[in-house]
Amino acid sequence: MDCSIWDGSYLGSETFIIRIKNTGIEEMKKEFKIDKIYISKEELKARGWTESMIKLLLGNPDDTVKNPYYSNNPVKLYLAKRVNRIENSAVFFRLREMSVENHKAMKKVAKMEEKELLEYIDSIEIKVEKLDMKKIKKLAIEEYNIHQAEVGHVENMILDEKYLDNAFLSRIMVNYIRHNLTSYEDLLEELRGKEGKYDAYTKLKNKILKKIAEVYPELKEDVIDRC
Repeated sequence: MDCSIWDGSYLGSETFIIRIKNTGIEEMKKEFKIDKIYISKEELKARGWTESMIKLLLGNPDDTVKNPYYSNNPVKLYLAKRVNRIENSAVFFRLREMSVENHKAMKKVAKMEEKELLEYIDSIEIKVEKLDMKKIKKLAIEEYNIHQAEVGHVENMILDEKYLDNAFLSRIMVNYIRHNLTSYEDLLEELRGKEGKYDAYTKLKNKILKKIAEVYPELKEDVIDRC
């Protein structure tokens, strides 16, 4: 039978029922067993249930219906009467309390990891390779042009540097130094996937920019604008 003729909807905030949108209602009721009122697994989680609580207190679903979007993942339904009875038990209240406590503990651990990550950034010694300014300018323009060509904006390529705005030139030079003459890229790789990486990224970037200003005082003004 074509599953597109029905859809799932919530009744208030309590129950999940299947609403029939086409003919053959009795036939579909028989096939999908929808003559009862259920609560879906998604609704259980919205009410404070966790995966482990569902497995421990409810076990297997009382019914399932075909999922119109994911055929291999049926909608799991639990009798509302059974759910309501369990939710009024002391066991449920204790398990939900433990779940909330665990969530708070995980947030605390994540905060500790973030703090440690920021301390790690503080401890890093930043080294910036020193090159002649003319060479830096040449390499920065080359890299900028290659990037513009790669993204399909050849009209933005620098063909004559004498028409360049000094502020723009300083910016692409600082970018070149940061990405090619420091350990910035390697350090970014270390931050990937870690808690607090966004704050750590900002801290790392500012630390490297300040070091660039020390090694290349000619670019200090542009660096200050970015920090």
